[in-house]
Amino acid sequence: MFAARTLFAMSSDRLFFKQASQVNKGGTPVTALLLSTIVGIIFILGSFERVIAMLSFFFVANYALSYASLFRLRKREPDAPRPYRAWGYPWTSAIALAASAIFLVASLATDRIMHR
Repeated sequence: MFAARTLFAMSSDRLFFKQASQVNKGGTPVTALLLSTIVGIIFILGSFERVIAMLSFFFVANYALSYASLFRLRKREPDAPRPYRAWGYPWTSAIALAASAIFLVASLATDRIMHR
């Protein structure tokens, strides 16, 4: 359901195909759900190791983008209200961002070496 709702939100913001923002009478984004189901089936048809490798890459990429957005938001809107605090900011966030970037680069490098 996460993938379908993400596609729905992206299409509502005009960042994806407009058809994915349409919902049925019950509020279900049918096109987005169908697209995410098709991609899920394609993943299942591959090897389990490949699926785990791809999911871990995108999972870490999501965290890296979250850390980067934290820095960007705090720089762009320094006086905005902060309903939460990032413990150890900026050091812990910078370390997590660096570790995520290292993981992503290493996973791309090892993927290229393994599939030559």
